Amino acid sequence: MSTAEKESEPTDSSGEVILDLGPPWKPIVWSDLLDTARTMLPSKAWNNLSPDLYASFWGLTLYDLYVPRHRYESEIAKQHSALKALEELSDNSNSAITKRKKDKERIQESLDRLTSELQKHEENVASVRRRLAREKDKWLSSCPDTLKINMEFLQRCIFPRCTFSMPDAVYCAMFVHTLHSLGTPFFNTVNHIDVLICKTLQPMICCCTEYEAGRLGRFLYETMKIAYYWKSDESIYERECGNMPGFAVYYRYPNSRRVTYGQFIKVHWKWSQRITRLLIQCLESTEYMGIRNALIMLTKISSVFPVTRKSGINLEKQIAKIKSDEREDLKVLATGVAAALTVRKPSWVTDEEFGMGYLELKPTPSLASKSLAGSLVAVPNGSGLNIFQNESSGGRTVASGTQHLDAGNSVKEQV
Repeated sequence: MSTAEKESEPTDSSGEVILDLGPPWKPIVWSDLLDTARTMLPSKAWNNLSPDLYASFWGLTLYDLYVPRHRYESEIAKQHSALKALEELSDNSNSAITKRKKDKERIQESLDRLTSELQKHEENVASVRRRLAREKDKWLSSCPDTLKINMEFLQRCIFPRCTFSMPDAVYCAMFVHTLHSLGTPFFNTVNHIDVLICKTLQPMICCCTEYEAGRLGRFLYETMKIAYYWKSDESIYERECGNMPGFAVYYRYPNSRRVTYGQFIKVHWKWSQRITRLLIQCLESTEYMGIRNALIMLTKISSVFPVTRKSGINLEKQIAKIKSDEREDLKVLATGVAAALTVRKPSWVTDEEFGMGYLELKPTPSLASKSLAGSLVAVPNGSGLNIFQNESSGGRTVASGTQHLDAGNSVKEQV
C-alpha cells in the first residue's frame, strides 16, 4: 500500500488522510481503512492493540523502513570503476571507440538510475518515518490492558508476517526497531524481546514448517543482532536505549526510570541461556520436526549465536549426536550447522567476558538438563518489568529477566 501511496498533508485529524493507491483502485480515507481493520480481529484484541498500529504494520513494506545504502554505494562504486577502466583502454580504432562510447552511455545510464533510485528511496523512508512519528503517541496510549501489548502484537502482527517470507522477516525486526527508535509510548522493547524468547519461541519452533522455521530464524537473527549491538558498548547503549520509553523499568509508565546498562547485560544473559536451553531440548527430543526446525534455525542465527563458549560446546555435543543419525536429511543439516559453529568458535567468549563484570556467576547444572521454566516470584504493585532486585545484604543486584505479565500481577524470572 505505502509504496504507491501519496499521502496528503495532515490537517486536524489523521482520519482525514487520503491514501491514493493508484489505478485501478479508488482513493481510501484513512478512517475508513481503520473501520475495516476493526472487523478483522476479535473485539478483545483491541484492548492491547490499536487499529492505527495494526493498519500501519500491515500496510508498510521493507522498502518503507530501510535503505540499503551500502548496497547502493557498492554498486555505484562498481559502475565508476567500470567507467575508469574504459577510459584507460588504449585501442583507438573506430570500432573500439564506437564500442567504448556505447559502453560509457550504458554505464552512465545505470549510474543515473541508481543515484535517482537511492534518492527516491531515502525520501520515501524519511516521509514514512515522519508520518509514523506523528502517529506514534496514539498507537497504544488508549489500550486499557498495557500489560499484554507485546504478546498481542507478536500474535496478531509479528508471527503471521515474519513467517511469510524472508523480506517480511527482516521487515518485522525493522518495524520493531522503528517503534523503539521513535520512542513509542507503552511499547516496551525489553519486554518484547523477553516475551519472544522466553514465552513464544519454543512453541513456534515446534509448530512451524521447515520454510517457516527458516524465516523465523531470520527474524530472530535480526532481533538479536540489534540487541548484541546495544550490548557491545555502554556508550552505544546510552545513546540508543538509555532514555527511550522502550527501556522503562515499569512499562505502564513510559517515563519511569530506565533499565541500566548492567541490568540489560543481565537480562541479555538470560536470553542467551534460554535460547541455548530450548534449542538443546528440541535437538534432544524424539520429534523429527522439532529437531529439523532447531537445526534450520541454528543455520540462520549462527553468525550471532552462540556467543559464549559453554553454550557453543553444549550445542556442538548435541549436533555431533545428530550427525550419526540414520535420517540423511538431518545428518546433512547437522553437518552444515557444525561447520558454521566451527567457523565462529574463535569468537566465542567466556561467561565472565560476556558478563563484563555485571554478572554474579554461580555453578549450575548442565544446560541440557535444566527446565525452561524459571523461578517465578510475585512482586508488589503489579506495574513493572522489575528486571532487578536488591539482595538483603550488601544491596547488590542479581540477574533476573522480564516476563509477560498478566493484568494485576507482576512476575519476574531469576536467571
